[in-house]
Amino acid sequence: MIAAVTVLVWSERESLSLAEAGYSQLSSPGASTETATAIKGLIDRLDAERKAFREFWHEFAQMVLLNLLLPVLTAILGYVFGSREVK
Repeated sequence: MIAAVTVLVWSERESLSLAEAGYSQLSSPGASTETATAIKGLIDRLDAERKAFREFWHEFAQMVLLNLLLPVLTAILGYVFGSREVK
């Protein structure tokens, strides 16, 4: 799970740095209309990729939590509280 969070954080950081580089090129005085259009398309694709990447990890984490950890926790708690003797 720690590895998944590390990958997610690293990916967000890299995509933000790429977007910042694109925005800085757009705001430079020598940027032409074609360059601006190409960079805007790149930034839009980068945003779409980032959203898809986030959605993948969200679904993965949800699947692991609901299908693996919750049943295991329920079984452990059921064993702990079910094995107590009534006094």
